[in-house]
Amino acid sequence: MYVKGDELEDIYTDIIKDELNIKSVKFIDSVDEYTTYKFKPKFATLKQKCGKELGIISKELQVIDGSKAMQELRTKGFIKVPSVDVELTEDDLLIETFKTEGYEVVSDYNLVVVLDKELTQELLEEGMVREIVSKVQTMRKDAGFEVVDHIKLFVNGNEKVADIISKNEEVIKSDVLCDEIIFNQVSGFSKEWNLNGENVVLSVEKMWYIFNKRCF
Repeated sequence: MYVKGDELEDIYTDIIKDELNIKSVKFIDSVDEYTTYKFKPKFATLKQKCGKELGIISKELQVIDGSKAMQELRTKGFIKVPSVDVELTEDDLLIETFKTEGYEVVSDYNLVVVLDKELTQELLEEGMVREIVSKVQTMRKDAGFEVVDHIKLFVNGNEKVADIISKNEEVIKSDVLCDEIIFNQVSGFSKEWNLNGENVVLSVEKMWYIFNKRCF
């Protein structure tokens, strides 16, 4: 996520990332890299100002570089088209904003938010890990385990999911209080899940610990 607006402290950007499943939040000064602009003349305003040249202006506005023209409008307060010697201010123009392919852009007052929608292999894998953690947490609850109970996790029936779990084993263990992950087996409370199109059977089993007591 890219944000054009007042920068927030890390505590708030962490909330945004957690709530919206965002990889990172970056604050930027300009969104021109992620947007483009199209210009049309306001005929009511320019009719008296330009007269017969209005048709030429209209055609040339259709082919100008929108981002470059917007930058010029912001810095100079006007733009020009090649064939007509007239300064066109913001009051003379209808300006439409278009998002660059691969991005989603939303604006409100002085705040602009841009989402980069490209899903890299790294992001897809992170998303799968989140799904796995979520499903295991659901299974812990459905199995009646206490919040503090440690578990074994069994993974069966899908090599792709097993490979992702294996590569992210420590993260998953920490998030779901898992002491051991066992592959190609089922035991305890089991359920088949569809994780982003991948079918897999997950099982959870509570760990039992016996503590030696000493009397002093």
